[in-house]
Amino acid sequence: MENLTEINGTQKVTFYLIELASEMAELFIEQKYSNTMVAIYDDCENGDTKYKDYIQDEFNEIYDRIETYLLQNQI
Repeated sequence: MENLTEINGTQKVTFYLIELASEMAELFIEQKYSNTMVAIYDDCENGDTKYKDYIQDEFNEIYDRIETYLLQNQI
């Protein structure tokens, strides 16, 4: 029987924390810029999209704040 505290060798707590913090930071960015004319994405040559550099920096700051909050409050 598989250990229920791990998914593919990664502890669930870590996996879910990263996923939750990422999704919350993404939602924050989308909400903040939803009614503006600010372009938040760049198109890549391979067809993918990524955040513009200044948006990525903002995402990283928000992510760090969310992750810290979740860890400090053991959520």
